[in-house]
Amino acid sequence: MANTRSRATAADTFDNMRHSAYSLPHTAIADKALSPLTSAPMIDPQAFFESLADPIRRRILVMLLESDELCVCDLHDALDAPQPKVSRHLAVLRGANLVVARRDGAWMRYRIHPQLPAWALRILIHMKDGMGPDPLVAAASLCDPRAA
Repeated sequence: MANTRSRATAADTFDNMRHSAYSLPHTAIADKALSPLTSAPMIDPQAFFESLADPIRRRILVMLLESDELCVCDLHDALDAPQPKVSRHLAVLRGANLVVARRDGAWMRYRIHPQLPAWALRILIHMKDGMGPDPLVAAASLCDPRAA
C-alpha cells in the first residue's frame, strides 16, 4: 500500500514544536497518535479496555482523574508499589493514549490526556464512581519543591 501521508513542511514542524509540554514527539504524532482529520488522539478500543483490565492501572487513572498532574514518585508511594512497576503500568497507559507525560527536571509528571475522546472520559469517570466511596488519594507531592 502506498504511503498517502504528505511530507511535513517547515510550518507543520513549527506548529508541532510549539505545542504544550504535554504534546507527543512529532514522529509519534505523524505516525499514530493523532487522527489525520482531527487533533484528538486515536484511541484503539481494544487497547483502551485492555489498559483498564489491571487494578493498578485503574487506580492510577482514578488518582489522575482526582489530581491535575502527578509525579511517578507520588503514584508509587500512594500505591505502595515499586517505582519500576508503576512506570511500566504508566507506559501501557501512555501507549493506549490515556495519559501524557512531561519531564520536569529529574521527574516525570503524568496526567489524563487532555484530548481524550468524550466516550473514553465518560467510561473513566463511571469507573471512578464505581470504585466506591474510599478513593485512593495521593499525599502531598514528594518531589514538588513548592510542597516543602
